[in-house]
Amino acid sequence: MGLLVRVSGRVTAVLGQYFYVDDGEAVPDVPGRVGVMVRWPSGTPPVTVGQMVTASGVVTGSIPTGWTTNRRLLFMRSTDDLRIH
Repeated sequence: MGLLVRVSGRVTAVLGQYFYVDDGEAVPDVPGRVGVMVRWPSGTPPVTVGQMVTASGVVTGSIPTGWTTNRRLLFMRSTDDLRIH
C-alpha cells in the first residue's frame, strides 16, 4: 500500500467515478466484477468497457461492506495518469 504502480489491461466495468481494469489475472471484486478498481480524479472517466488502458496511481486498499479482506484500489493522481490504447 502507498506505492506508485501502473496497471494495463481491458476495462471491465465503469461505475461513476470508478472503473475496473483486468490485466489478465481476473482479480475478483464484488460479485460480478473483475479487475483492479481505479478511481478517476474528477467526474466520469473517459473510458468504455472493452477498451485497453494503462492507469498509474497510488495503490491502497478498500474493504467493501460484508468483506473481511482488502480489495485492490488505485487512486490516480491526475488525468495525465491514464493512457487509452
